[in-house]
Amino acid sequence: SPRYAFIYRWRWGVLGAAVAWSTVRASRIVVWCGLAWWFGLLPLFLPRGKQYAPLFSRREVCEFARLTLPQIASNFSGWLIFELQLVALTNVRGVSTAQVAAGAIWVQCEQALSAAQQGWIQVVSVRTMTLLGKRDPGAKKAFFLLIGIASVLV
Repeated sequence: SPRYAFIYRWRWGVLGAAVAWSTVRASRIVVWCGLAWWFGLLPLFLPRGKQYAPLFSRREVCEFARLTLPQIASNFSGWLIFELQLVALTNVRGVSTAQVAAGAIWVQCEQALSAAQQGWIQVVSVRTMTLLGKRDPGAKKAFFLLIGIASVLV
Protein backbone atom coordinates (compact mmCIF):
# COMPACT_ATOMS: atom_id res chain seq x y z
CA SER A 1 0.00 0.00 0.00
CA PRO A 2 1.37 3.46 -0.86
CA ARG A 3 0.17 4.78 2.49
CA TYR A 4 2.21 2.17 4.35
CA ALA A 5 5.35 2.97 2.38
CA PHE A 6 5.06 6.76 2.46
CA ILE A 7 3.86 7.19 6.05
CA TYR A 8 5.38 4.34 8.01
CA ARG A 9 8.35 3.01 6.05
CA TRP A 10 9.77 6.33 4.87
CA ARG A 11 8.37 8.31 7.85
CA TRP A 12 6.89 11.10 5.75
CA GLY A 13 3.92 11.58 8.11
CA VAL A 14 1.16 13.85 6.82
CA LEU A 15 3.13 14.63 3.67
CA GLY A 16 3.25 10.87 3.02
CA ALA A 17 -0.53 10.63 3.39
CA ALA A 18 -0.97 13.43 0.84
CA VAL A 19 1.54 11.90 -1.59
CA ALA A 20 -0.11 8.47 -1.21
CA TRP A 21 -3.54 9.95 -1.92
CA SER A 22 -2.20 11.74 -5.00
CA THR A 23 -0.36 8.61 -6.19
CA VAL A 24 -3.50 6.48 -6.00
CA ARG A 25 -5.57 9.06 -7.90
CA ALA A 26 -2.87 9.57 -10.55
CA SER A 27 -2.49 5.81 -11.06
CA ARG A 28 -6.24 5.50 -11.63
CA ILE A 29 -6.08 8.19 -14.32
CA VAL A 30 -3.13 6.45 -15.99
CA VAL A 31 -4.99 3.11 -15.97
CA TRP A 32 -8.13 4.67 -17.46
CA CYS A 33 -6.11 6.45 -20.16
CA GLY A 34 -4.28 3.20 -20.93
CA LEU A 35 -7.57 1.32 -21.25
CA ALA A 36 -8.99 4.06 -23.50
CA TRP A 37 -5.91 3.77 -25.71
CA TRP A 38 -5.98 -0.06 -25.71
CA PHE A 39 -9.62 -0.19 -26.82
CA GLY A 40 -9.20 2.62 -29.36
CA LEU A 41 -11.39 5.12 -27.53
CA LEU A 42 -8.94 8.04 -27.40
CA PRO A 43 -10.27 9.65 -30.60
CA LEU A 44 -13.64 10.00 -28.86
CA PHE A 45 -12.04 12.08 -26.13
CA LEU A 46 -9.42 13.89 -28.22
CA PRO A 47 -11.02 14.85 -31.55
CA ARG A 48 -8.72 16.24 -34.27
CA GLY A 49 -9.46 18.58 -37.13
CA LYS A 50 -12.75 20.13 -38.15
CA GLN A 51 -14.46 16.84 -39.01
CA TYR A 52 -15.89 16.02 -35.59
CA ALA A 53 -19.18 16.40 -33.82
CA PRO A 54 -19.20 17.63 -30.24
CA LEU A 55 -19.02 14.86 -27.67
CA PHE A 56 -22.01 16.27 -25.75
CA SER A 57 -24.62 18.83 -26.64
CA ARG A 58 -25.37 21.72 -24.28
CA ARG A 59 -28.75 20.19 -23.46
CA GLU A 60 -27.14 16.86 -22.51
CA VAL A 61 -24.61 18.59 -20.25
CA CYS A 62 -27.38 20.55 -18.49
CA GLU A 63 -29.45 17.38 -18.00
CA PHE A 64 -26.41 15.50 -16.73
CA ALA A 65 -25.62 18.28 -14.24
CA ARG A 66 -29.23 18.41 -13.05
CA LEU A 67 -29.27 14.68 -12.39
CA THR A 68 -25.77 14.21 -10.95
CA LEU A 69 -24.99 17.32 -8.91
CA PRO A 70 -27.09 16.20 -5.90
CA GLN A 71 -25.31 12.82 -5.86
CA ILE A 72 -21.90 14.44 -6.24
CA ALA A 73 -22.67 16.79 -3.34
CA SER A 74 -23.72 13.80 -1.24
CA ASN A 75 -20.49 11.95 -2.09
CA PHE A 76 -18.33 14.98 -1.27
CA SER A 77 -20.02 15.44 2.09
CA GLY A 78 -19.43 11.76 2.87
CA TRP A 79 -15.78 11.96 1.81
CA LEU A 80 -15.32 15.08 3.90
CA ILE A 81 -15.93 12.98 7.01
CA PHE A 82 -13.10 10.61 6.07
CA GLU A 83 -10.73 13.50 5.39
CA LEU A 84 -11.64 15.17 8.69
CA GLN A 85 -10.82 11.92 10.49
CA LEU A 86 -7.32 11.97 9.01
CA VAL A 87 -6.82 15.64 9.84
CA ALA A 88 -7.97 15.01 13.41
CA LEU A 89 -5.73 11.96 13.72
CA THR A 90 -2.64 13.85 12.62
CA ASN A 91 -3.32 16.66 15.10
CA VAL A 92 -3.51 14.47 18.20
CA ARG A 93 -0.48 15.01 20.38
CA GLY A 94 1.63 11.92 21.05
CA VAL A 95 0.42 9.87 18.07
CA SER A 96 3.34 7.97 16.56
CA THR A 97 4.04 7.54 12.86
CA ALA A 98 2.95 3.90 13.07
CA GLN A 99 -0.36 4.95 14.60
CA VAL A 100 -0.91 7.58 11.88
CA ALA A 101 -0.20 4.90 9.25
CA ALA A 102 -2.63 2.49 10.90
CA GLY A 103 -5.25 5.23 11.09
CA ALA A 104 -4.76 6.11 7.43
CA ILE A 105 -5.13 2.47 6.44
CA TRP A 106 -8.26 2.18 8.58
CA VAL A 107 -9.80 5.26 6.96
CA GLN A 108 -9.00 3.85 3.52
CA CYS A 109 -10.68 0.54 4.44
CA GLU A 110 -13.62 2.41 5.92
CA GLN A 111 -13.96 4.34 2.67
CA ALA A 112 -13.94 1.13 0.62
CA LEU A 113 -16.59 -0.47 2.85
CA SER A 114 -18.72 2.64 2.57
CA ALA A 115 -18.46 2.54 -1.23
CA ALA A 116 -19.42 -1.15 -1.26
CA GLN A 117 -22.41 -0.41 0.98
CA GLN A 118 -23.53 2.43 -1.28
CA GLY A 119 -23.21 0.15 -4.32
CA TRP A 120 -25.28 -2.55 -2.63
CA ILE A 121 -28.01 -0.05 -1.76
CA GLN A 122 -28.13 1.17 -5.36
CA VAL A 123 -28.26 -2.38 -6.74
CA VAL A 124 -31.11 -3.35 -4.40
CA SER A 125 -33.00 -0.18 -5.30
CA VAL A 126 -32.57 -0.63 -9.05
CA ARG A 127 -33.43 -4.34 -8.91
CA THR A 128 -36.57 -3.69 -6.88
CA MET A 129 -37.66 -0.79 -9.10
CA THR A 130 -37.10 -2.92 -12.22
CA LEU A 131 -39.26 -5.70 -10.82
CA LEU A 132 -41.93 -3.23 -9.71
CA GLY A 133 -41.86 -1.61 -13.17
CA LYS A 134 -42.50 -5.02 -14.73
CA ARG A 135 -45.34 -5.55 -12.23
CA ASP A 136 -43.59 -8.72 -11.12
CA PRO A 137 -45.50 -10.32 -8.22
CA GLY A 138 -42.15 -11.51 -6.79
CA ALA A 139 -40.82 -7.95 -6.32
CA LYS A 140 -41.68 -7.87 -2.61
CA LYS A 141 -40.08 -11.27 -2.04
CA ALA A 142 -36.93 -10.24 -3.97
CA PHE A 143 -36.63 -7.02 -1.98
CA PHE A 144 -36.85 -8.81 1.38
CA LEU A 145 -34.46 -11.52 0.17
CA LEU A 146 -31.85 -8.90 -0.78
CA ILE A 147 -32.31 -7.12 2.56
CA GLY A 148 -31.92 -10.47 4.34
CA ILE A 149 -28.70 -11.24 2.47
CA ALA A 150 -27.35 -7.80 3.37
CA SER A 151 -28.23 -8.36 7.03
CA VAL A 152 -26.44 -11.72 7.07
CA LEU A 153 -23.33 -10.17 5.50
CA VAL A 154 -23.21 -7.40 8.06
